[in-house]
Amino acid sequence: MKIDRVMTARKDLATVKDSATLADVARAMEASDTGIIPVVDAEDHLQGVITDRDITVRAVARDARLSETRVSDYMSRHLVTIPPDTDLDSAASMMAQNQIHRLPVVSGGKLVGLVSLGDLACVDPDEAEQALEGISHGCKIERHLPH
Repeated sequence: MKIDRVMTARKDLATVKDSATLADVARAMEASDTGIIPVVDAEDHLQGVITDRDITVRAVARDARLSETRVSDYMSRHLVTIPPDTDLDSAASMMAQNQIHRLPVVSGGKLVGLVSLGDLACVDPDEAEQALEGISHGCKIERHLPH
């Protein structure tokens, strides 16, 4: 199965321009119940992403004024992306190798969707489990399941 069958399509994604404020992004995250917002230009070319972690760990920790600070100051610009015809196995492998939970789906430089580990889990729990194991590879806690 290809990613374009399981991804959240562009039309269903909240996006922002890089000139938006972090407060604008936080409101968009709350309204759309998400922790990641793609940053696009006027033609929908993907410029980066801004995450709830970018806002809390990076901006708030540095006392940034959220209503005055621009997305461009804290967004991630160097992204791992995939084309819409990528198969689930390849997407899961990319997530594991790069230790990321979400992949922007891009065609011709334009954002066409976003696929998450949760999307993979809905259609192929085994694939999602393998990706999660790769993403969590850095865990330092030994886990014990109850008997």
